[in-house]
Amino acid sequence: MRKLIGLALAASLGVLALAGCAGVRPLEPTSNVAGLKGVVHGGQPPVAGALVRMYAVGTTTDGVAAGLPLFTVTTDANGVFNAPSSTYTCPTPTSLVYLVATGGNPGLGSGQTNAQLALIAAMGPCGSINDSTIAIVNEVTTVAAVYALAPYASASGIGSPPAHAAALAAGFTLASQYVDTTVG
Repeated sequence: MRKLIGLALAASLGVLALAGCAGVRPLEPTSNVAGLKGVVHGGQPPVAGALVRMYAVGTTTDGVAAGLPLFTVTTDANGVFNAPSSTYTCPTPTSLVYLVATGGNPGLGSGQTNAQLALIAAMGPCGSINDSTIAIVNEVTTVAAVYALAPYASASGIGSPPAHAAALAAGFTLASQYVDTTVG
């Protein structure tokens, strides 16, 4: 998460440079698999070979995720990922979830990767994700998520104790008001 916060701060300083991201081509899922589909972009280029993980927020203390990822998938050459619904289960329909994409090739030369790349998208309630959900993970979703969720984030993940659950949920709402993760 510290990498994400550093990336978000750097990205927020250069947010005007991201104005060209509006021209990013739309997602082209590689299959009609039921479940969450998405794309990871580093600026305009897709990020090939990134690991995408979905986590549920923790409910015991600030800055701690609920545990292991709900799923881990790898993006294809176009930055596209598919997480079939048969590969993950929501802890509860109201569990707040977020995506983290790490590593991969954001338009570098063939065979090169950027191990320092870390992007995030606050998805909201797990039960709201369905077969038609398409998630965009990029610098803009990262800035929105990190800014809105900073009080509840750490290197270990995102979470809050029960006493702060409403404020954490409000942070997810705020992140979705900053950027729609279905359009990036």
